[in-house]
Amino acid sequence: MKYLIFGLFCIVRSLSFADDDCKTENLEKEFKFLKELTPKCFSEEGYEWTNPEETMAKIMKDVTPEEVVTRLIFAESLASNCSFEKLDKVSESIAWTIHNRNWAKSNAYGIGLKNIVFKNSQFRSSFADYDVAKRKEFLCPTGNNNFKKLWGLAYDSFEKTILKPESNPMKPVRNYFFPNHFKDSKNPKIQKWHGTFPKWANEKTLYTSPNFSPNKECILLYNLH
Repeated sequence: MKYLIFGLFCIVRSLSFADDDCKTENLEKEFKFLKELTPKCFSEEGYEWTNPEETMAKIMKDVTPEEVVTRLIFAESLASNCSFEKLDKVSESIAWTIHNRNWAKSNAYGIGLKNIVFKNSQFRSSFADYDVAKRKEFLCPTGNNNFKKLWGLAYDSFEKTILKPESNPMKPVRNYFFPNHFKDSKNPKIQKWHGTFPKWANEKTLYTSPNFSPNKECILLYNLH
């Protein structure tokens, strides 16, 4: 119990960038359970989905913030509609974006990891009710055939934001966009959005870095603050 309390204390401190005393090895021990976790599957049945984020928050009320974030990275990576071989930088980009929103401590993004994840209309690539959204994968990651590889990738990406916050390669980024998210939709009303960008995703806000270059067909990064 004392190690759990210390580990949680370290996590909170490291997320706020105020920790000089907590040791990396202690955090690694505390996070090991998450990497090896077989996440519980939750059903969509029996819930009202008019507000998917609110419903998801209720379903996940007893799930730790760290697992919720890992589930989101897992689902959002799949929502990019890219092959597994291209997902390493995608999942890392998602993890750092969540980290940057957490660091911003802004009501615009939500305060605290769960509030950030379940902020209304922020991660509809996972939570929306259409065919290429990855809500089922968020609710039940183990249902994916590549679960172990993808969960490990999602965990590794999230772990970087905890253990090596100073290595953040995309500090200004608060948003990302998946150019091919809608590509394989079977619904004409949804498929029409393929190739359409939101107003905030433009050349002025596009973030590029010579040190961090995820595949642009998979994910585009934006500096909106």
